[in-house]
Amino acid sequence: MKKITISALAMIIVAITGCAGTPQKPIALSQHFYSSNDNKVIGIYMDELPKADTHIVGAACLLCYGIASLANSSLTSHIQTLSTTDMIGIDKTIAKLVSERGVTTNIINKVINLEELKTFDSKEKDFAKQDYRPLRASLGVDKLIVVDVAKIGAYRPYSGYIPTGDPAGVVTGKTYTIDLATNKYELYEDIDIKVNSQGEWDEPPSFPGISNAYYQAIEMAKEKISSLFK
Repeated sequence: MKKITISALAMIIVAITGCAGTPQKPIALSQHFYSSNDNKVIGIYMDELPKADTHIVGAACLLCYGIASLANSSLTSHIQTLSTTDMIGIDKTIAKLVSERGVTTNIINKVINLEELKTFDSKEKDFAKQDYRPLRASLGVDKLIVVDVAKIGAYRPYSGYIPTGDPAGVVTGKTYTIDLATNKYELYEDIDIKVNSQGEWDEPPSFPGISNAYYQAIEMAKEKISSLFK
């Protein structure tokens, strides 16, 4: 029997309690974005990818999650072997799209710990809750495009300990552009891609249906992210 780790329990508690604050609404890139930045440098940063995993949603109590986790242990073991490398390179795609519009770009390869940024206090809408402004000097860019993938792998919905749907391939996260002089978003888009398995999904040990859905979800996520800058 697989044990539920302390970190897994912490994640469950966060999921149950939720996060405070009003969610940021989507912001489309202005049609003047490229013309207004022809003398500026746009940095593109892709945050470190999480490992592929099975994400069980809706099993709100610890016992429910334990039962659901055990029931999906074979699927999880397989999902955790899948590569995330197909997701890599979206930063280069964005850089190409932006530079083709006459704007200077710089792909940021150094690791930025976004969670360590200080809080930014503003009551105005469309300003980031964390202070990105110090990155202007440290990175040598005027604005920053961030691709932040939160979850990648398989998604399975539950109600308590009862599954309410088959697993799906999933990629979630967010993409945003932020002005490092003002800390204001100029683009913000949540990424929430789920792809259902075609036909029977419960075919261990290789789970071909859900594996295909996983890679389809990656391709759809990349297409959505790149479309934001076209």
